Amino acid sequence: MLLFRGPHWDKGLTPDQLQRAMDKVMAWFEGLNEGGKIKSAQPLGAQGRIISGTNGRCVEVRPILAECPIFQRHPDLVQRARERAVQAEQLWVAAAA
Repeated sequence: MLLFRGPHWDKGLTPDQLQRAMDKVMAWFEGLNEGGKIKSAQPLGAQGRIISGTNGRCVEVRPILAECPIFQRHPDLVQRARERAVQAEQLWVAAAA
């Protein structure tokens, strides 16, 4: 399980910096997906609760969102990053063949 924290990591980045970051994330995620290492992916809401368990153990409970907030804030950058990740994967597959 991978958990990413910080829903506003994109704040303060220039459009070019944000595009480079999204390109890297989408290519990495696409590689995990192509390698069969991802079963599913859902973004978690920023609001949550910590529920105490027995013996001092805690569980954090958060709602599941329909879409990642970064996708809502920058849909054009996300789409370009997805397209670049697919193109890079296609080039890699063609070169390996």
